[in-house]
Amino acid sequence: MYFRVSGEAKRILTATLVAPSDFISVEMAAARRWLPWLCAYSGARVNELTSLRPEDIAPYGIKLWAMKIKPSLEKTKTWRVVPIHSHIIEQGDEGERFLDYVAARAKLNKPLFYDPDRRRGGTVRHPQFHKVAERIGQWVHGPGINIPYDVKPNHGWRHLFKSVARHVKMDREFEGFITGHRPKDSNAGNDYGDRWIETMAAEIEKYPRYEIAALNHPPVPHKRRRRTNFDVEVAKAEKEKRKAVRASRALDVG
Repeated sequence: MYFRVSGEAKRILTATLVAPSDFISVEMAAARRWLPWLCAYSGARVNELTSLRPEDIAPYGIKLWAMKIKPSLEKTKTWRVVPIHSHIIEQGDEGERFLDYVAARAKLNKPLFYDPDRRRGGTVRHPQFHKVAERIGQWVHGPGINIPYDVKPNHGWRHLFKSVARHVKMDREFEGFITGHRPKDSNAGNDYGDRWIETMAAEIEKYPRYEIAALNHPPVPHKRRRRTNFDVEVAKAEKEKRKAVRASRALDVG
């Protein structure tokens, strides 16, 4: 099951604008704030984004910014440059914009959405940026957003991007360049090089902006309260439900 544009997607994007808790890291706060928007406006696989470094975000021309997605994953066979939708670049006040955050991470020489110094035994097959994606999935299923467990939130953005791209008549071949999933009948001789950036940007700008009311107001303060016994029991029940869903998916795959 995937997102409905007026339902789950908007709930998640609204939640990105809630002020982060003091109990989570800077990197996770940024992941909650920016990853859903980057997914929504690019259709990229979530692990392609959680692995981004500051140097992967670069200007092309005067007003255009793009992210370089590298072949670090099994399904990402070649690098590609994906323009960043102007709605992401324009969000926030001075010092709180996405590019401000990228600049801050560049000064620290650290990835955008995780800190290697906080690594706790990740493996080559299950690196830190995979864990970030998992935690974002847990967040959108949790209290305050409550996306149904049968919805795959991280992959849902990719499916939604393709659906909306089809609706707004985005060029099919360029939509494939953007998502890294070109149609089988496309011209395989075309290249992902710089000469395509402005054309791809024009196609991405066809994607309509999400109208999120919270963008026009100050961030909603984060409210953290002590969990009651009832909250603990609910959390346990939700954990068991997640385990049952994963077990069911494993059976389906098998």
